[in-house]
Amino acid sequence: MSQLALTEKNIENNFNFNPYELALVKGDLSKLSDEERTSYVKSICDSLGINMLTKPFEYIMLGGKLTLYATKTATDQLRQIHKVSITKTEANQIGDIYMVTVYASTPDGRTDCDSGALNIKNLGGDNLANALMKAITKAKRRVTLSICGLGMLDESELDTIKDYNNTKATLIKDEANELKKLGLELRKTLEDMGLNKEEQNAFIKNNNIFTREKIKELLDDKNKIFELKQGLKNDTNI
Repeated sequence: MSQLALTEKNIENNFNFNPYELALVKGDLSKLSDEERTSYVKSICDSLGINMLTKPFEYIMLGGKLTLYATKTATDQLRQIHKVSITKTEANQIGDIYMVTVYASTPDGRTDCDSGALNIKNLGGDNLANALMKAITKAKRRVTLSICGLGMLDESELDTIKDYNNTKATLIKDEANELKKLGLELRKTLEDMGLNKEEQNAFIKNNNIFTREKIKELLDDKNKIFELKQGLKNDTNI
């Protein structure tokens, strides 16, 4: 076992972190429930002044850990909120690698710089032009995140991550399948309680039952479903 792994294990044993704290220490959001992950993302958005409804962050599995990356929406909002200005751009080519370095500043005097690089070997015409512009975009987004104090991936970097597409697709498919299975089980339970499809939709919407965690909670406590059904009956005369 590596020294780093031993250190993480000792930290976990000595301090008895709860799952939320472990997620923050280890950078693995898979330890959190759906609601806890939503709360975590909301906290980040609130601290940065970003609109969570615009989906500024998405999930990605890296090194076996579920973490966040920033979307174009996030960097666009951050640049506007913090009034990030691009002061200088430098471009260099080292062999087949085209690299762009972008310098940025904010009104309070802070400065930063970061780079974006792409392999342009065997590219020509529109493909080469697109690659050059993508390197500039990558550099601008990276420096925006850096000057705003966010050390995370930007979506323009995802295509350089090995097996990213397969990992993301598998994760989304697994979560979607589980949610669908739980949803069907919940609807079967509601049907057995005498609710038709329209009434089931009203029950789910009124009680905000849209996450795996919430559905599991209800399926484990049928009395809770009955109580919520009675409340819905009082409101809608079911």
